[in-house]
Amino acid sequence: MSKSRRVAKQSPVRGTYYVYSDFTDQVAALESELELDYFNLLNFERTASTFIAQPGSVFYDTPNGQRRYSPDFKVVKDGVTYIVEIKEVREIRNNQRLADKFRILKKYFRQRGQVFIVITDEDIRIGERHHNLNYLNPVLRHPSPISEMDELRKALPQVSTANILELQDRLRELGLAPGLCRRAIAHKLMDCDLTQPWESLQLSW
Repeated sequence: MSKSRRVAKQSPVRGTYYVYSDFTDQVAALESELELDYFNLLNFERTASTFIAQPGSVFYDTPNGQRRYSPDFKVVKDGVTYIVEIKEVREIRNNQRLADKFRILKKYFRQRGQVFIVITDEDIRIGERHHNLNYLNPVLRHPSPISEMDELRKALPQVSTANILELQDRLRELGLAPGLCRRAIAHKLMDCDLTQPWESLQLSW
């Protein structure tokens, strides 16, 4: 691929979102909220060995001549390199032009040992997960609150599950910062179903 593509200046329609991943130690310029939500998902889950947003452009042949294509992400997971296009379902539904384009791109990248995939808003935005991840990702840059979790366990030795709002109240009573919940969830020291609304999260640790 050529050098990472330049991202257009912010517009009222799409916008440009500049974000940092402590996982990849890179700053990314994203072109839509949906791309931002996917970035947050990759940065939080950390099941990929690495990922790059806006990895650069390629030129591929079509029956109507050569075309330029700029992927949204390149993701490496389990030894496989995925070239990722982010699209809303409404954009690709019954869209023969895009279907033909994606078919050609799948062949192009397959010949180069890579896998072209399309990921949609239905894959990314499940319940409230994208909202919760947008709230959690900034604190991933903070240290993991291991010592504070040890204090919590000592203070509440018989408790290992609670609603997030109730636990925040208990933390205040114990003289601990209620923000511990956010940091502990972000660093996976507390488990919960992030597809649920934030105030309804049932935490376990």
